Amino acid sequence: MKASIKTIVINLLLPIILFSFTNPVNDDPTKYLNKGKDYFYQKEYIKAIGELTIAISMQKNLGEAYYYRGLSKDLLGKKEGYYNEEFCYDLIKAMHYGYYEAVEQLYKRGQFEAIQLSYLVEHPEKILCIDLADHQLSEFPESFSEMENLISVNINDNNIRVISSDFFDNHPNIIQLNLSQNYLKELPKSLTHQKYLYELNLSYNRLKSLPHQMNEMKQLRVLNLRGNQLHHLDHNVKDLDQLKVLNLSINQFKKIPKVIYLLANLEELDLSGNIIDEKEIKKLKMALPDTHIIY
Repeated sequence: MKASIKTIVINLLLPIILFSFTNPVNDDPTKYLNKGKDYFYQKEYIKAIGELTIAISMQKNLGEAYYYRGLSKDLLGKKEGYYNEEFCYDLIKAMHYGYYEAVEQLYKRGQFEAIQLSYLVEHPEKILCIDLADHQLSEFPESFSEMENLISVNINDNNIRVISSDFFDNHPNIIQLNLSQNYLKELPKSLTHQKYLYELNLSYNRLKSLPHQMNEMKQLRVLNLRGNQLHHLDHNVKDLDQLKVLNLSINQFKKIPKVIYLLANLEELDLSGNIIDEKEIKKLKMALPDTHIIY
């Protein structure tokens, strides 16, 4: 295994070293990006990483190059029989530079064992996932501030009543957030700044409304609001055009919010546990024939 890894490192560095001697002054990074993508689809992951690294060295904000390099690193590790979360940092870079396909890939590929609260962390900036479920917390630990690259946070089943706006401002990379089974009555506006958020679980809190700027979370696919005290949804929710799953069960809706009729890409909607006339449900089914509606 050591020899194999050494060979991989040499193969990764070789094209970069050669590039430093042969690169013309005004060469086009797109050429190396396309070569890297070609190697990626040919499953030549080492060569792909080399070409994509050259492209990145020429243009630091080339999100697509980070994206394919991240996927190449992940697949190379699986092919060689080892796991290394380094690929996640490339996908995070891709997100930052506007290549949003990275959000879904990070959600699918970046779900590995989460750090527990008691775990002594030498490099908190390297932590990507953390699980604080059922820790009887009434506030977020101070150590969170040092975990700047978090992508997955589970704070299920605690005693959280208030979330500081600083938490979201300091953790812009979160794609999966579980705040279920707490005592939240309201959410800070800064939550809506989470532009990469893919799955948000706010079930079983005490929410009566949501921030008006929810529509800013353009990557949101799964929104769980089960077991709150909601009776309306803001019209801005219509702009969540990537939303696939919406759970509004066990709330206080007496009528179907009009905005739901505008969620054309919705695949699953749970309205069970609300006092909604069956005629309204039938009308909604006709308007959204491709949506699985639970009531």
